[in-house]
Amino acid sequence: MADIRLLRAGGGGQDPIGGIVPERMDLLDEWVTADDEKIELYNDDRACDAHLILVGGRAGEEQIATLFHSGGVARGAVWHGTGSERSRRWQAAQRRRAAAAIAAHHARPRGVV
Repeated sequence: MADIRLLRAGGGGQDPIGGIVPERMDLLDEWVTADDEKIELYNDDRACDAHLILVGGRAGEEQIATLFHSGGVARGAVWHGTGSERSRRWQAAQRRRAAAAIAAHHARPRGVV
């Protein structure tokens, strides 16, 4: 698991990669793609958005997508940077994985981790 202190904005000291994950977000899931790339999903239930972060890609740590969700259902995605250069098939696979994690998280009873 990546060191969240390195990815979060607003923490103590200088953030070495520019604060790509807002303090309001929590790590929800992480996976490795078929191309051996690590992706982390950070989520904010209150704002109903999530960020996909490519960890250790050619641009270093990079936000590659913002997902919007409501009621545990992913409603849309905006692709950024190298994420927007990927094939639709690759984007769809990452969005499905993120949507499943968001749905599973939303289905958990509150107070259960």
